[in-house]
Amino acid sequence: MNNEKQIDAGVKLISLMDGKLILAEKLKETITSGELLAVLKRAGITEGILPGCFPLLARTDMAQVPVARAFYRDEPPVFNVAFGLQDLERQILEDILAGRPFDAFEEKFSVKRNTVLLSVQKPFIKVLKYPDGHIEKKGNLSLKNYDIFCGKNTSVYQNSIVALIDGSAHRTKDGRVHVYPVLTVKGMGEIHGKVDEEIAIKVTGDIHSNSYLESPSNVFVLGAIHSSFVKAEGNIQALEGIDNTKEIESSRILSKGKVITVYIRNYRVHAKDKVLVSEGIHNSLVIAHDEVWANFIESSEIRCHKGIVTNHIRGKSRIFLGPSYIKEDDVDSFRHQIQLSEKKLKSQEFEIKEIKDRLEKEKQTLMGYFLRLKDAGKTRVMLDSSIIRLFNSLKLSFEQYEESVKKYERLFAEYLAYKSYLINCQRAIKNTAPPFVKVMGRIEPGVIIATPAHVVKVSKPLDHVLIFIDPITGRLRFTNDFKMLSNLSEKSFNKMSNYVQQTVENA
Repeated sequence: MNNEKQIDAGVKLISLMDGKLILAEKLKETITSGELLAVLKRAGITEGILPGCFPLLARTDMAQVPVARAFYRDEPPVFNVAFGLQDLERQILEDILAGRPFDAFEEKFSVKRNTVLLSVQKPFIKVLKYPDGHIEKKGNLSLKNYDIFCGKNTSVYQNSIVALIDGSAHRTKDGRVHVYPVLTVKGMGEIHGKVDEEIAIKVTGDIHSNSYLESPSNVFVLGAIHSSFVKAEGNIQALEGIDNTKEIESSRILSKGKVITVYIRNYRVHAKDKVLVSEGIHNSLVIAHDEVWANFIESSEIRCHKGIVTNHIRGKSRIFLGPSYIKEDDVDSFRHQIQLSEKKLKSQEFEIKEIKDRLEKEKQTLMGYFLRLKDAGKTRVMLDSSIIRLFNSLKLSFEQYEESVKKYERLFAEYLAYKSYLINCQRAIKNTAPPFVKVMGRIEPGVIIATPAHVVKVSKPLDHVLIFIDPITGRLRFTNDFKMLSNLSEKSFNKMSNYVQQTVENA
């Protein structure tokens, strides 16, 4: 939308300054906020929306209202990651669709002391973000505070982050990387009680029923997880499956990374990254903030942010597709932290101003008293008790001023860190294509697929089908052309919408 006008639902959108400012001109008396948001979405205006524009739309004395503007943002660096599964994902997907079991991936996260974990691919940069999502780079920033991405047992070396110990590494959505020592045990059961040590865990056997395990790192189980509560800040792999055959209500798998296993049965699984299942998901609730890859899904409920790839969906499964069904508490948390940091910075600015004013007043008092003594012909002025008292008071205020400025610098660094963490979380959850379900084999009748705007109950078998959310209408679209999804990149959503509606059929 570049210096042009677009009329939609009683609103004329006017683009000014090469797309940097968007005005809404009302073509009817009032426009509701919901109507305006829908118009902006259809026009591809998703960034820099001005919250203050909504009450102005209700006024009858204003025909044009600014609704969105471009804004500057400091982008955190992009890193090359030297551990994990990113280089194996294509092979992993092929193995899942072929029903081949996984290898143990523990070694892919195992690092040695002084090993480079992250290296800078792109440095800190300043960008101008346009209302339509277009990004214009304005230059590199001189910031080198890569230490904000150092988690437990890691440190900055030149432009890289390295491990300080041998151990198991994981990276959280906010961009920080952590390394923890690994504890290896033969098995785990109720007899061990609650295990929540500051370590990564490797279990060479099974985690037996009624176990309780929390780890700030990765959990690798060479056997199976049975009817237990397992929570990890990193990834969880159970090589021989995850099952709740005893139907213990407290059984949960909670991972801030990936969940990787051969099957999931009768379980509640929540992963902040992908869920990878080489066989099937049976009678389970699976929540994934990224994608779910499984050979088949049977009689289960899947809530997925980005997409599902599988051979078969059957047994009256329910699929809830898109970000509306996923609570991004990391994003909410960092937004809250940024708001708190802004309040602390304002409070500290006020404190610095108060001390600065007091310094100036004490300086004037000291100088005035010094001149009066000098004019009175006093000798040895610097030994006067009042001069000494005023000087000490001035010195103390200056020390308080220095400490207050240092505190402000610490708070500002904390504020910048939270902003970087937020942007990294937003990068991780951002869709570059519409949320989708890709079924290589068949969807059986009775399966329900839902978005907030559209619910479909499959009434006849569907073979080799791609289902995705139309980015404009929010409705589900069905096609047998798997290449269509790759054509629907983020920047081409709006341009492709008419093409999509003409070439796919609603089930």
